[in-house]
Amino acid sequence: MKQLFGPFERQKFTFLIGTLVMLIAGATIFGNYVYYMALVAIIVSGIVDLIFAKIRGYQVTLTILITPLILTLLLPPTLPLYMVGVGAFFAAFFAKGVFGGADKYIFHPAAAGVLFLMITFPAFLNTTWLDPITDTVSPATPLGALARGNLTDSLSQLLIGTVPGTVGSTFRIGILLIGVIFSVLKDIDYRIPIYYLGSFIIFTLLFNVIVPDASRDLLMSLFTGSILFAAVFLATDPSTTPNNPKSLIYYGLGLGLITVIIRHFAAFPEGIIFAIIIMNSVAPLIDSFFETEESV
Repeated sequence: MKQLFGPFERQKFTFLIGTLVMLIAGATIFGNYVYYMALVAIIVSGIVDLIFAKIRGYQVTLTILITPLILTLLLPPTLPLYMVGVGAFFAAFFAKGVFGGADKYIFHPAAAGVLFLMITFPAFLNTTWLDPITDTVSPATPLGALARGNLTDSLSQLLIGTVPGTVGSTFRIGILLIGVIFSVLKDIDYRIPIYYLGSFIIFTLLFNVIVPDASRDLLMSLFTGSILFAAVFLATDPSTTPNNPKSLIYYGLGLGLITVIIRHFAAFPEGIIFAIIIMNSVAPLIDSFFETEESV
């Protein structure tokens, strides 16, 4: 009889430690309610994962914890617990379980769960931001202020995370350090964050020239919103990225372009979730172009 739990994988364990560090940082900044969000997400997602594994006969890996933790880190720190549960259920059931579990899914499960919540509960996902300094909830975030041209938060505030945002995106100096550690340990492909952030920089500068009325400060654009978190924790998921080294360049370019377009012109202030989902869907297509080229 096939074992329910798969073998220990150091790469996933290191990634789990990184997500736990970011969860602790988020709880330190926004309060202990963050832990309740994570607990609900883990319980709901874990139950779904275990049921699917038992029925479909696949093995459970550490993604049973990683997926709900990343989902939590992508949510506003005041989101009602039942909504956290809904997002965790969608991520585990529709984005992960139906595809065959860990390492088999097409779309990043946590990103898919957040996208479902954005469509289902748009008011809560876009207007319930907690200011950790004043402890008040408002629709204002540094990213929104940057778009309006009235950003008052300093770079140091944006780096240490004492600003409104999602649970895991504001402690940016921690994200950068974890990204370096992951890269050194080869737990993520360092080229993906470089291509993503590099193309984001290029397209931001380009759009600032082409559309000066919608121009954004480049440095502040990098350190507002969730782009650093996405570059380290979402875009690097090996199950949803291209396999060919050349494909990674176009994958990163697509992520950067879509993020910049949505930030500049769409109704949503942030574009990382849409960028991740869209590029996940075309990753196999990008790979196929280079497979065809090599076979000629």
